[in-house]
Amino acid sequence: MVRRRNSVLDAIQAFNMAYDTTAKIGQEVELGRIASAAPEDVTVSTPSFSGMTGSYDEQDANVAQSKGVKFLGKTYDTAPTDAQMNSARTMAMAGVLKKSNPLQGFQLEQQAMQGQREEDRYQREEDYRKGRQDLFSNTRFGQNQRQYNDAMADYQKKLGDYEGAKASGKTGLDLGIAPVAPTRPDYSVGDSLADRATLISHDAKHGKLDARTFGEFTDMLSKVQNEGYEKTLRLAQSGAPIQEVVKSFNSTGNAQVDANNVVSDKMVKGKGGVETRVIQIKDQNGNIKTINTVAELDSLGKANDVFTRFYQGRQDARAETQLGMTVSEKDEAKKEKKAKAEAGVELFKERNPKATEAELAAVRRGILEATPSEKGYKVEMGDVSSAFGTPAVDASGKPVSDLMTGRQVVNRNMEKEQAFFKWMKDNNIKDTNKGLALYLGQQGGGVPATSSSFTTEAEADKAAKEGRIKKGDRITIGGKTGVWQ
Repeated sequence: MVRRRNSVLDAIQAFNMAYDTTAKIGQEVELGRIASAAPEDVTVSTPSFSGMTGSYDEQDANVAQSKGVKFLGKTYDTAPTDAQMNSARTMAMAGVLKKSNPLQGFQLEQQAMQGQREEDRYQREEDYRKGRQDLFSNTRFGQNQRQYNDAMADYQKKLGDYEGAKASGKTGLDLGIAPVAPTRPDYSVGDSLADRATLISHDAKHGKLDARTFGEFTDMLSKVQNEGYEKTLRLAQSGAPIQEVVKSFNSTGNAQVDANNVVSDKMVKGKGGVETRVIQIKDQNGNIKTINTVAELDSLGKANDVFTRFYQGRQDARAETQLGMTVSEKDEAKKEKKAKAEAGVELFKERNPKATEAELAAVRRGILEATPSEKGYKVEMGDVSSAFGTPAVDASGKPVSDLMTGRQVVNRNMEKEQAFFKWMKDNNIKDTNKGLALYLGQQGGGVPATSSSFTTEAEADKAAKEGRIKKGDRITIGGKTGVWQ
């Protein structure tokens, strides 16, 4: 017998097919538009109330205009990178897919967010690396190195010309004087400390300051202070005779200076017209070392400021895992936590389609697990020990407290604890908080009868005489369980 077709059902099915086809076409159009989107230059208008006084509203604001680049609804100060555009496209496509397939759209969105986090992390590393490289090239050491390299390159060229002329047979005035190799520029104690302070500030800003680097800087600064270098500089700047300055320097420092090797000692005007004492000394190798007292004191002051600021930062941030956790890293941690919570909610919804809003909120806040473990146990040993043990007291009957934690010491009852955990296992309870509430509640809040095992009845008799079991306790003798009478 041929069944008659249902015209109403046919119409519904035809409509659904047409709707699905239309929706799919619309989705493909949207995805195609996103895939082919290109950045466009725009003018950004920003209201400003700077310099305005009295009463005013938004209409009175000065408007500052600047150039920007717009891509898929977001405006950038400069042209977005390929990675930024890929991330924006993926996020936009995820939004389209979520309309028809929420789970697929959410998964794509999570991939895009993860990619963006990786790109942001890479960009932070690049900013740190490039910034440190620029700072290093502008330190006194970096400047000296460039100066020395340029001088050495010039020397090598002149030496080559000289050797070439000599090989060609030139002599005397025609040959000229052989070029002299350059010496490295002065690099003082203050220069070294100031350079280290500059790099430490940069490292701390990016959360890269490690304990070893800061420790080496601290040791060097401490050594300079202990050897009286700063004190000697202040003495020199005050106008003390050079003999007193040299004596002060030699009194504590490892390096010794001979006053007869001082080749120059004069006051000169430095930056801002401030007079500074400049002392030049010839070292053992015949090289001239220059000490500019004001410049050195400024460098030491900068190093001291950095030390004080970051040492105090370490004292105030003992709970932090790093010395200088950056704001961006904290924001990154917040984003990661939020993304993890939302992923948990979506997973819980997928496994529990009828979940209530209250349940989803509990999953989002970590109160309810998105994927509860059936194997794990939640054990609070402190609560268990306190429930079955007895407070420890001293000879005078006063409670005994732990010197390290300040908590009261409890004499544990291992037999009762073992009986409790066996009862939890027998009743398939995996949370000691729940277990204690049920276990202790069986006898009106008191500890229920314990369950002890013995090989023979003689062992049970002995336990009873020692007070380890009493009438009413459940015991096991030779594998058989009963109540002790």
